[in-house]
Amino acid sequence: MSLREEIDIRPVGRLQVVVLVLCILCSAVEGIDIIAMSIAAVPLSSEWQLSGATTGLLLSTGSVGMLLGAVLVAPSADRYGRRNLQLFCIALAGLGMVLSGVTSSSEFLMATRFLTGIGVGAVIPIQALIVGEFFPLHRRATAIGLCVVGTPAGSAIGGAAGEYLITHLGWRSIFFAGGAATLMVLIALFLLLPETPDFLDSSRKRRQHQPSRERLERFVRTTEPFDPSTMLRVSSNREHGRSADLSLKSIAMVILAIAFVMINGAYYMANLWLPQLLVLSGIGDGESVRAITFFSIGGAVGALLFSALTTRYSAFASCLGLLAGGIAAFIALSMVTASVATIYALSFVLGMCMLAVLGSLSVLALLLFRTEVRASAVGIGGGAGRIGAILSPLGVGLLVDAGWSSYSIFRLASVPAIVAFICIFAAGVLRSRKMPERRTKGSEPA
Repeated sequence: MSLREEIDIRPVGRLQVVVLVLCILCSAVEGIDIIAMSIAAVPLSSEWQLSGATTGLLLSTGSVGMLLGAVLVAPSADRYGRRNLQLFCIALAGLGMVLSGVTSSSEFLMATRFLTGIGVGAVIPIQALIVGEFFPLHRRATAIGLCVVGTPAGSAIGGAAGEYLITHLGWRSIFFAGGAATLMVLIALFLLLPETPDFLDSSRKRRQHQPSRERLERFVRTTEPFDPSTMLRVSSNREHGRSADLSLKSIAMVILAIAFVMINGAYYMANLWLPQLLVLSGIGDGESVRAITFFSIGGAVGALLFSALTTRYSAFASCLGLLAGGIAAFIALSMVTASVATIYALSFVLGMCMLAVLGSLSVLALLLFRTEVRASAVGIGGGAGRIGAILSPLGVGLLVDAGWSSYSIFRLASVPAIVAFICIFAAGVLRSRKMPERRTKGSEPA
């Protein structure tokens, strides 16, 4: 019996809880990184007298690194292992954050943000694989949804601490604090994270990894006893958890990549530019920072909501419902004029919906593609998404310089979200058509 089958016939236990907590901490690294740059951009652009276009370029540089990290680095997890690559990328992200705190020019800061981005860009798709491959099929989507909680939690903590740090210690302190937190996560990963069962089962160097496989197998069998009721839950939730085993050359990869681009563009536009856009609309600096904190808290709630929804509905249906809420929030923000309380509420709803959808894209990739190409599929999708994350902040900076109002920019942001809705719906239809073919051929769940 394979390790995958051993895990599928057992309930969620201590091993999965430890892995989930570790990956939530990895996800928090991205949240801390994003909020650090978003908050630091306001005093930094004033201190260095940066234009809107230059600020947009500075905000986008990290996303360029994330693009390369997701496309060029993350797929290496299919060859070198999920654990080894995650350790390397977390170390790279922590080093980049520390160096960002000692920068003395916008050019140097762009370089350190690029380095940080490479690490963070690979961490996010790999952590989704790690969680998905450690959890039973019937709990996979729920677990990955919970993992995403780390991003808004990191942003919320960073936002709350960032206001104090910038006021008392300057904007550089937020990067030092983020780097220290990231390096602490690295130590925890090194001590506690094992290699994933799916990689150990499918690795071409099976003999080399045999000791790790045997240790993990003994741990699973001795700490997580077989539960017949779990088999019943696996059978009743089989279609929600199994993969369609599609290849990278299928049209699904193109559709999912477009969805990644659009969702990342809309999400990073809100997360990176929300404070400055609110200031431009007449909201005070303090209120704008609190709005992005509400956005981050909403993201944490959204991740939990997505996990709850997937216990009853399919991941595709849950994703589409939340995305519809995000589209409505963008449109509503374009109509609000003066009410700070309403802006806080809409920021919360926008963060709740868009972060949940962003995290769910990795779940959809696991449901569409087979084990041997999952890291590549998630990496390609994540890399494509970084194109949206790069172009969106740049585009907003140019629109601000051109005199566009914040209300018009919020209205424009709903367009990529609508395109993503259409793509995700199409991917769901494609998967539903593929599943009967798999049943006819007698395929086993991935």
